[in-house]
Amino acid sequence: MTLQTRKNDLTVYHWNTRNSKPTILWLHGYTMDGSIWEDIWRELPEFAHVAPDLPGHGRSRRFSENESLSSIARSVEEIAREFDARHIVSISFGGTVGLQLGIQVKGFFKSLTVCSAGIGGGPVDLESQACNRELNQMYIDRGIGTWLTARWLQSPPEIFSGLRVRPPIFEKITEVIRQHSWQELADGTMNRISSSQQSKNQLKNITLPTLVLVGEQDMDSFKRAAEIIRRSIPSASRKYLPGVGHLGLLEDPGAKAQVLRDFISSVEAMTPNECPNS
Repeated sequence: MTLQTRKNDLTVYHWNTRNSKPTILWLHGYTMDGSIWEDIWRELPEFAHVAPDLPGHGRSRRFSENESLSSIARSVEEIAREFDARHIVSISFGGTVGLQLGIQVKGFFKSLTVCSAGIGGGPVDLESQACNRELNQMYIDRGIGTWLTARWLQSPPEIFSGLRVRPPIFEKITEVIRQHSWQELADGTMNRISSSQQSKNQLKNITLPTLVLVGEQDMDSFKRAAEIIRRSIPSASRKYLPGVGHLGLLEDPGAKAQVLRDFISSVEAMTPNECPNS
């Protein structure tokens, strides 16, 4: 059973954390929350799991006036240290936050996995950008309502296409997104955060063993971002996930869990001398 606690104004979902097992920190995508991971957690019982609702999402605090990628990463770092969560698994916007943790935090985390991650200031999907403009205009014209969720889940962009062909999972994620506050549309907070710069030189300073996952059916901009991350982070390797799109770890959690198991277990087996972040 997944438990919820409150840490520094962030809601945190956690499972198996009372046992002394390697703990994974999970970072969700935009408009989602920490509850999305429960299916894949059940596929990985040999680990403990922690997933905060990021600021501006779920039951966590609203975005602060001066919110940035750096401040979000600091808030998440505090939770990781509280639960001794040394391995990061992240998706989409959560991947951007995961990269920021790798840039900012030295000597604590053991590994970083990013799935279909965006890079701050990196490649942009034009259809997603157009959708964001539509959402902002709908907010101006009509305010907050179900119409925002309905538009966000439509194609284009192809963010949720891989979930749509899996109706039970799509409905579960849709129910989460229906609870999103859309507060960030009032002041453009999310646009500002997403455009924060994560330069190639900053990525090169990430010393963690890094696994870069990207769905074979993902959008081209995220495939380009995956290649930039792979080339920039010295200890990064990239793996394409067959049969899935942008949200691959959610679309097929049973099959994709093994990829994470193999990678994190290999990092856990490293000696201190072998680990780049030691």
